[in-house]
Amino acid sequence: MQKLHQVALEPLEPRLLMSGTGCGPDDASGIWSDPTTLSIFDTAKLDLVNGDTNPCVLGIDPIWFEDLMPGWQSLTTDAIPLIAGFPAGENRFGLGVQVSQFLDRWIVQLNEEGIVQAGSVNVVGDLLGLDLLGGEIVRGLGLAGMVLITTASDADADQIFTALVDHDLVEYIEPDLVFDMQALPDDPLLSNLWSMHNLGQSGGTVGADINAALAWELGTGSSDVVVGVIDTGVDYNHPDLLVNMWINPGEIAGNGLDDDGNGFVDDVHGYDFYNNDGDPMGDHSHGTHVAGTIEAVGDNGVSVAGVSWSTSIMALKFLGGNGSGSSSDAVRAVNYATMMRNSYGVNVRLTNNSWGGSRSYAPLETAIRRSFQADMLFVAAAGNSGVNTDHQPHYPSTYTTANVISVAATDRNDQLASFSNYGLRSVDIAAPGVSIYSTVPNGGHA
Repeated sequence: MQKLHQVALEPLEPRLLMSGTGCGPDDASGIWSDPTTLSIFDTAKLDLVNGDTNPCVLGIDPIWFEDLMPGWQSLTTDAIPLIAGFPAGENRFGLGVQVSQFLDRWIVQLNEEGIVQAGSVNVVGDLLGLDLLGGEIVRGLGLAGMVLITTASDADADQIFTALVDHDLVEYIEPDLVFDMQALPDDPLLSNLWSMHNLGQSGGTVGADINAALAWELGTGSSDVVVGVIDTGVDYNHPDLLVNMWINPGEIAGNGLDDDGNGFVDDVHGYDFYNNDGDPMGDHSHGTHVAGTIEAVGDNGVSVAGVSWSTSIMALKFLGGNGSGSSSDAVRAVNYATMMRNSYGVNVRLTNNSWGGSRSYAPLETAIRRSFQADMLFVAAAGNSGVNTDHQPHYPSTYTTANVISVAATDRNDQLASFSNYGLRSVDIAAPGVSIYSTVPNGGHA
């Protein structure tokens, strides 16, 4: 039986992620022949290339999103309580885990030779001899050579792992994790936005805010900038969000076709990786609340305003209404945002990542590194465990790739929130994250 790790979603903190263009080096050698072509992360990008002999070999392409089992559901609603209730144990990685009968799947990353030999998702199974091992390819995750496999009911997961971890064409194999939501904060509803403009309301400190009013005198955002919210989905019909939802210019809504050829059908406002369809409607309040903090329409007479009044939101759902989802779907969401910028000209500059856990995870780190090569910032929650992440790391926020920005939470008195993680080296900045009033599904605010 396969063993996975619980990873927690951070409650309702404003978090963003940026994106960019291009694989980087001029050819497959991984060498930057003209340093002047480097973007805003030039020095760090050179460091990345020096530690990665061929960053382009792990490019993102629609053929590597191919789904060989389109009806396969990664997690069911009934599975979540079973996952959450199991005791911790030790696995082959030497870490405490929680076990469930639903966790019979692995993420495999081929090495460069394997990628060249495979060429596409549907060849990987034969290349690795999965039929003999009792494994089956579910789908690609977008990065060249990265696939999700599942085990047959009578197969030995340990035997599959042992065979693949030593395979000449495998770079690494990791279990597919479970990302799970923490309980939402039990904070009172607010009738004003102290985080934007703090006048001392409800016992706060005057000026303990982000100075949004001063920023709005200079500008209120642009629809040309697209923010990807990687979360529980977004209520794209909400009156405070509707006009700011990203619309895929290459897709025709509702025709059941992949009009732009990106590997996804009817991805008009983004994609639902949890249910594997083109409708990322939020069925939990978390993603919609985050979206409102980022870009609820301002100066429209409707309850709240976001930091940016006109930024476009791309909804990238990988958590279901039960608050859980798989890490393989999180990886697909990151890769989707990178691909849409790199290959389809969508100016995705930011995504929101209010989730994480204590275990470093190679497939997600790889996806973040590819987004870095696309000039994408990855802004992530520092975590809500109240610990020093210099000594107790929290991922993805403590990854050292230069595009990762780790954000702690402050309260209305400019103090670190009691639950917020911190760290001199591992946390970059803090932002209001307590008692934040924003949009929730069905047109509401809370």
